[in-house]
Amino acid sequence: SINTLHFDDPDNFFLKLDKDDRFFKKKILKEDKKKNELYKIRSKFEDLRIVENNSYKLIKKIDQKIKFSDCNSGNFNRALQILNKTNQFNFSLNRYNEKKLQHILNKKSVYKVKLVSLKDKFGDYGLIGIFILKTQKYKIEVLDFALSCRVLERFVEDYIIYFILKNFKATNYIINYQSSTYNKDLIPKFLKKNFFTLKNKNNNSYKYEIIKKKGLNEIKKIFNQ
Repeated sequence: SINTLHFDDPDNFFLKLDKDDRFFKKKILKEDKKKNELYKIRSKFEDLRIVENNSYKLIKKIDQKIKFSDCNSGNFNRALQILNKTNQFNFSLNRYNEKKLQHILNKKSVYKVKLVSLKDKFGDYGLIGIFILKTQKYKIEVLDFALSCRVLERFVEDYIIYFILKNFKATNYIINYQSSTYNKDLIPKFLKKNFFTLKNKNNNSYKYEIIKKKGLNEIKKIFNQ
């Protein structure tokens, strides 16, 4: 399944590259322009983590600030980018075009879409995650939950679950997980946390119930909003 270019004529190597659409971005977002800076910020965190073994204690030291935003015209393209390019920590691997995402945004009484941004003492990571909820009478279903790998193992994913439970009231909370070769490592590890319980499995499709736990409430102490 690997896309490979074949060059019959070495003299036309650069010409062929220059004309191949797969090497060009149709839209360049501000997050794309800052990518080198974002990797430098992450490197500072990784250097500190080598010294500080206790991850919970470490996160309290770096002054993480998390923010949740509605999806709007200013961040719409970034929302699409996260949903379509994030693989390892993407629960559903649903892919969206502009029309499909806009359709969901237009149905505000049924769907809730939030983007997540993060800062710490090292810098601003920008918009790093998204979740899409489907609201029913007594039930909330997490249809999509995607998060950039560069902010994992910092309890960001835990805090997002806490945020959903706190801000969207329901009797039952369900999160969908579609297993694939792309997301089969990180997400099952996260789903072992005690606030998840497996309710249903059908081939590679899983439904987990999210349960309110005291330990989940403790996560808020290491974040600022």
